[in-house]
Amino acid sequence: MARAPVNGSDALKHARGVLDTVAGRPLTDAGLSRTSTEIAGYLLMMTQGHETPDEGARHAELARMMGDKAWQLFSTLLTDRVPRLKTGRDVVIQATHVLDQTGMPQAMKPWDRFQLRLMHIFGSVVPGLVGAGVRQRIRKEALPFLIPGEPEALSAAVAAMKGPGVRVNVNKLGEEVLGHDEAERHMRAYLDLLAMPEVDTISVKVSSICAQLDVLAWDDSLARVCAALERLYQAAQGDGTSASKLVMLDMEAYRDLELTYCAFTEVLGRDAFQGLTAGIVLQAYLPDSHEVQEALIAWAKARVASGGAPIQMRLVKGANLALERVESSLQDWPLPIYESKPLVDASFKTMVARGLHDEVLSAVHLGIASHNLFDVAHALTLISHRGLEGAVHFEVLAGMAGPLTRALRDLDQDILVYSPAVAEDHLHSAVAYLVRRLDENTAEENFLRHSFDMVFGDAAWEMQQQGYLESRRLQATLSTAPKRSCRVGRDPAPEPGHFRNEADTDFTLRAHREWLQACLDHERAQPAPHLPLSIAGETIQRAPVDGFDPSRPGVVPYRLSLATPEDVQRAMEGGVAAESTWGAVPLHERAQILRRVAHALRVERGSLIAGLVMDGGKAVSDADAEVSEAIDFATYYADSAERWAQEEGLSMSPRGLTLITPPWNFPLAIPLGGAFAALVMGNPVILKPARETAYIATTAVALCHDAGIPPEALQLLVADDEVATALIVSPQVKTVVLTGGTDTARLFKRLRPDLYLLAETGGKNATIVSRFADRDLAVNAIVQSAFGHAGQKCSATSLLILTQALASDKTFVAQLIDAARSLKVGSAWDLASRVTPLIHPPEGALKQGISELAPGEHWWLEPKVDPDNPRLYSPGIKAGVAPGSFSHTTEFFGPLLSVLVAKDLDQAIAWANETPYGLTAGFHSLD
Repeated sequence: MARAPVNGSDALKHARGVLDTVAGRPLTDAGLSRTSTEIAGYLLMMTQGHETPDEGARHAELARMMGDKAWQLFSTLLTDRVPRLKTGRDVVIQATHVLDQTGMPQAMKPWDRFQLRLMHIFGSVVPGLVGAGVRQRIRKEALPFLIPGEPEALSAAVAAMKGPGVRVNVNKLGEEVLGHDEAERHMRAYLDLLAMPEVDTISVKVSSICAQLDVLAWDDSLARVCAALERLYQAAQGDGTSASKLVMLDMEAYRDLELTYCAFTEVLGRDAFQGLTAGIVLQAYLPDSHEVQEALIAWAKARVASGGAPIQMRLVKGANLALERVESSLQDWPLPIYESKPLVDASFKTMVARGLHDEVLSAVHLGIASHNLFDVAHALTLISHRGLEGAVHFEVLAGMAGPLTRALRDLDQDILVYSPAVAEDHLHSAVAYLVRRLDENTAEENFLRHSFDMVFGDAAWEMQQQGYLESRRLQATLSTAPKRSCRVGRDPAPEPGHFRNEADTDFTLRAHREWLQACLDHERAQPAPHLPLSIAGETIQRAPVDGFDPSRPGVVPYRLSLATPEDVQRAMEGGVAAESTWGAVPLHERAQILRRVAHALRVERGSLIAGLVMDGGKAVSDADAEVSEAIDFATYYADSAERWAQEEGLSMSPRGLTLITPPWNFPLAIPLGGAFAALVMGNPVILKPARETAYIATTAVALCHDAGIPPEALQLLVADDEVATALIVSPQVKTVVLTGGTDTARLFKRLRPDLYLLAETGGKNATIVSRFADRDLAVNAIVQSAFGHAGQKCSATSLLILTQALASDKTFVAQLIDAARSLKVGSAWDLASRVTPLIHPPEGALKQGISELAPGEHWWLEPKVDPDNPRLYSPGIKAGVAPGSFSHTTEFFGPLLSVLVAKDLDQAIAWANETPYGLTAGFHSLD
């Protein structure tokens, strides 16, 4: 294999010579690898010869950082925390805290370490001065990777970066888009960019121009993205008097892939945009990108053949690895990306090779985005070998590839520089980007991690060369099959004794969305059934009583049977008789039956989701999660019971007949959870569901019976409270499991003081947010917790307690209001709805809470009732709430959030503890 030249000044001549030897000539696969490796060596010498003094100094500092873990962590934490802080005092507090966590970075220059010591000693004495210095240093370190966001400065920066063969792609950074107002601000910023003469290319993510996107609500999300793209493309196209501009659609995450692709082709396929060239980014770490690339190439060829303009495609390896890992881990979904860097590199080369053909480039202009010299050399070799000119360029990140840009220009290659722009007072908006860049720089396998002090032939070079060759070998066997696949009808049951939470449905998969829609359509189309009771092994129907669907006033979706006093007495007698028969079933058999129930729940997931949508007014995502929870209960109790049975010195015996009295807000998981816990230990169960959600309870019980639970061991009684009281007072019932109101639990104990009662009651849950919080994350969590399922959860955030500094932050308050106001309010059958109907029109405390203001209170966001559905209310945010007031201490089971402002964290915690409830809580801070 050829050596790199000793003298860097000769590298360009040698690189040109090697590329000329492969131009238009046969090239074996091994020859491609060999030539690419040789070219990479010359590129290394060329880039080192092209370093400016500032770049050299920065690279030297980065090289020292790579050997100092404390420095890497310090830089990442400081970049993540400080830019969003408002005062010098807070900057000093957090910077000092970070330094205490990481320790002094020893590889820093002595002067820098001295400054950190001074900050530690004198920061609290002159916090304004020291804090400003820290912020200035962070901005100075960030400047090479960013350009100013202010219009005049941005125009000047873009003009300075441009040159022969060098264009600039501007990505305007801003707040995370959680609401429609913020999305519109982003849209206006993009339109302003397109109006600047110096700007000819911008990058846009669909999630930055449309709020509250949800692939589950596919039609709604696609329509909104298409409408937003049409505005951008119209601006990019101009009035025909000047050249059009390029809008590149970036990819945020795996969940955006199909939506971005479909919106891109949908809008560009319209007659008005046939002459417009627009771009899209594909991430090589997603196997799914291969199919999308092939589809885009075929679509673009057809478009050009019919007289349309070509499109632009940028190929990247992927920039959101951490996000994909976190989401996949939380959901217990397969990671959608390739599992190793060599496989990602192999995928990238395969996609580059697919795009580097004359017949492709006539329709799809290609941007190759990589700083890895081996990848760049590989692409250069293919370009020269295939004689490709004009429709290929290389893309680099601002501040990270000046020498590479100049080296590629020497080789007559066009360059597009990706340049995030942020205004000085919005540096916090660039945090995510900067942290990704730090992560990229410090990742052990990444080329940049080793490039800052790499020398041809040293250990770092040899490691990267072997990585390149490994990726070339992997190309031959690379699978492009998606990592996630449809699970409908083929879910494996987990092994006994190996409990694992059931994963929710991944609705990024089109097959799952189509399956779900079929289930919903089937549920809506079926005639109203007459629901039976299940008593002592028999199904019994009584005079029908109308049920209701909270989303469809006036519709009777089913009719239920209400138990008589005689039914209740017979059920108790049957339950007592079943104590001996069910209790005699060996524990391992009872556990196996529960596992069969779990499997049945998996098989019937779709019909159960549809039943929860109809019966409980639940949004599909909430209903899907509840089915998963019910499955978890079955497998968890089965596994736990068998594990306990093996404990030495532990004896277990059934208590006897158990009554389960669940709520209507979780009508599947909570009743089944209580029933499974009792049943697996040999206790027969009477389930008395809430009358409001009798349909889903009846469905669940029938499913349990079919799976092997004897009807005598699990009975179903729907009864009015007066009739059901006999179940509470009768000594035949040994245990009552209640999830419901606190008053109900107290009533049960008054009715029967010796009752063995297991009760989960109400909640008045607080989320405390300090000035140190990540505001985007806090707002998103607050809105989801407060208004999901219309706030009808005892775990919902009902109190928001802010520290004074945060409450006076107009940007935070506006973002919170915008996010809440942007939630779609509507029928649970509408997949775009985030706030679905209440189970009943408001009454009592909730009615007072959403319709009245106490002295000093005012609406940040006033709730409104839907004119066609008295159960449907939009979110309400009530500010100015006083400690000890009705709004502070009263449980509201609805979409109402009360805001209190505390002078400090101690007071906030004290106020959270001043309610008579103790269930859940949330806290958002950097610590």
